[in-house]
Amino acid sequence: KEVPAEISANALRDVSGKITGYMVISRDITERKRIDHAKSEFVSLTSHQLRTPLSVLKWYSEMILGEKLGPINNQQRKYMDGIHMVNEQMIKLVNLLLNVSRVELGTISIIPRPTSVIAVADSVISEIKPLSDDKKLVIKKDYEKGIPMINVDQNIMRIILENIISNAIRYSFVGGEINVSIQKSKSDIVIKVSDRGCGIPQNQQSQIFTKFFRAENAKDLDATGNGLGLYIVKSVLDQSGGKVWFKSQEGKGATFFVAVPLGGMKQKEGAK
Repeated sequence: KEVPAEISANALRDVSGKITGYMVISRDITERKRIDHAKSEFVSLTSHQLRTPLSVLKWYSEMILGEKLGPINNQQRKYMDGIHMVNEQMIKLVNLLLNVSRVELGTISIIPRPTSVIAVADSVISEIKPLSDDKKLVIKKDYEKGIPMINVDQNIMRIILENIISNAIRYSFVGGEINVSIQKSKSDIVIKVSDRGCGIPQNQQSQIFTKFFRAENAKDLDATGNGLGLYIVKSVLDQSGGKVWFKSQEGKGATFFVAVPLGGMKQKEGAK
């Protein structure tokens, strides 16, 4: 029968250093795969169960803050603002974990529809503007004229752009500049997001798309990240036919590129 295996190989050398053979070790990782699958199912189930009470808490807090149930004093508003902010952070984390579990279980749904990538980018930039304003950042847009509508899943496109642009904001220095470019090549629409922030250390760049990984200098600049955003971006692009890559120099910022085929994303039936 076929089994998943992990293989490692090492060269065998004689006293002069000449290679005389190889030692290959193959490990059956069926049990590890089963455990990983069970973990992903647990995360998915837990995330689903957490969404409802968190949504209810959000609704109640918004009702109180909007004084739908009567006036509140300044101290009460201060505490309710804190509750509402923490609740929003929890909802974002739960949605991230749910997306991770969907990717790993292969249940993520990709439903391409004719979409303006520029419109999605403008919407995302508008929504996260308070974050850039807090750091006095300038976001410059460079969109090529005549970019066609292409078949993409709007929700997935938003996830990709939210993660790439919010990362640029998070790891920029106060008063900096972020550039968002959308151009058309022969086969793709290429989105480029550049910042002049902390950058990614050379010796950690190979790990940047792995789950839960965060560069050391990124942790120093912003302790609130979870290392899931870029993992999700690469995973959904791999599954939909797109690509993501980057260039970076520590202390001088980073540029992330996302390429989506002009032919659109591959459709994928998910699971509810």
